[in-house]
Amino acid sequence: AVDPQAQARWCRRVQKLASRTLYGQANSWYKGANIEGKSETFLAYVGGQGPYKDICDRVAAQGYDGFSLR
Repeated sequence: AVDPQAQARWCRRVQKLASRTLYGQANSWYKGANIEGKSETFLAYVGGQGPYKDICDRVAAQGYDGFSLR
């Protein structure tokens, strides 16, 4: 399970990055615009593969902080 606060931080980061691109501006299925009643949220990380790997490595090194592993 994911800690709700960690999830909210990640979502804010993803939205901030997406807002700097056309992805964040488009009325697209990428944000769920094709599903009536669905809140439009961009879910893909667009900060680059290198930074994403660094984030994943840091989370793993910290014992998967923000996750509850069972």
